[in-house]
Amino acid sequence: MNEASLSSFCHGISPLLQLVGELLLVFKLVVPILLIVICILDVAKAILSSKSDENKNRLKNFFYRVLFAVLLFFIPALFMLFFSFNPEFTAARDNSGLDYDVCYDCLFYPYKDECKTAVEIAHYEYE
Repeated sequence: MNEASLSSFCHGISPLLQLVGELLLVFKLVVPILLIVICILDVAKAILSSKSDENKNRLKNFFYRVLFAVLLFFIPALFMLFFSFNPEFTAARDNSGLDYDVCYDCLFYPYKDECKTAVEIAHYEYE
C-alpha cells in the first residue's frame, strides 16, 4: 500500500464503517431495551409466583440480565478506554498516516458530519 492510499484508507471504507456503526448503534439500543422488557416480565412472574426457589432464580437472572445490558451498552467505550491506555496503540494511531478520525467517527458516530462527508466522497469516487 502506498502512502497516498494509506492516508485515505478510512475515507475509502467509510460507507462500510458507517454501516457497521449504524448496526452497532441499533444493537446498543435494542438489546438493552429487550433485556429490560424480559427482566420486567421475570420480576412480574416472580411477584405472582408463590414458589420461593423459583423467585430466587428469577431475581438472580434479573440481576445478571441487567448487568449484561449495562455492559453491552458500554462495550465500545470500554474498548476505546482500554486501548487509549496502551502507548503503543496511541503511537501507532497517531503516526500511522491513517485518517483515524474518520474511522472512529464512522464506527461510533455514524451520523456525524465528518463521517457523512467521507461517505459522500467515497460514493463520488466510486461512481
